[in-house]
Formats: sequence, structure tokens, C-alpha cells
Amino acid sequence: MKRFTLILQTMMKFSWMKSDDPRYSEEKQLLRQACFRSLIHHLEDHTRAVFEFATIWCDKHDTIDGIEQGFQDYLRSYAENAYANS
Repeated sequence: MKRFTLILQTMMKFSWMKSDDPRYSEEKQLLRQACFRSLIHHLEDHTRAVFEFATIWCDKHDTIDGIEQGFQDYLRSYAENAYANS
């Protein structure tokens, strides 16, 4: 967990992430970090989904309230779409 936090903090210091783009503001980066912390127990089985969902969540929300239910809904929707396309 400490290593993961260190990686995110290091990423936040990169100059390419310091722009006028609101997606890379310090607040949004801290929100993204909180998203990963909240969903860390899903990373082993759903790594890609966690990263994709965290991006979507941060674009639409300012807190992590309801993130677990949101992720479960995202997984369900993802599975239903994959089944429908097969």
C-alpha cells in the first residue's frame, strides 16, 4: 500500500501532469488516489476495470461516496456488454 501511494505521489510531481487540464489538478489526483485505495481489493481480479473506472469516476464525481456500488454496477454493465457482443 505504501509503495502504491509513493508511485501516485511521484506521478503527481511529473511536469507533464502539471497543466491547465482540470483532470490533472491536485484535487483530482488526490481523488484518483482515494479511488484506488477504496478499490484496492479488486485490483488482483479486475486490474483494467479498476483503472478505467477510476478515470470515469474522477471525471464525474468529486468524492468517493458510493464508489463501491458504482464499481459493482460498472462491472455488471461491462459483463453484460461483453456477453451481448459475443
